[in-house]
Amino acid sequence: MSTQTTTYFWVIGLQAVTPHGIRAIHDSGLVTIEPGMTRAGIYNGVLAKLLAALQITPDQSVVTFWSLEPNGL
Repeated sequence: MSTQTTTYFWVIGLQAVTPHGIRAIHDSGLVTIEPGMTRAGIYNGVLAKLLAALQITPDQSVVTFWSLEPNGL
C-alpha cells in the first residue's frame, strides 16, 4: 500500500439563490489526496465549504459542474 500523496486540482460550478438573486458561482483549488480519501468525500467537503462561505444551504443551490483531476502535467 502506497503512502505517497498526490495533489489534485478541483473546479466546481453552481447556480445558487442568494440574498442578491440567482447567481452563477465558480470556484477552484487544490487538495492533497491521502490514503483513505474518496472522490465523494472530497466533493462533499468542497461543496460544504463553499456553501458555508456563501451562507447558503444545499437546497438553495444546484451543482452545474465538478471536476477533480491530478494537478501534475
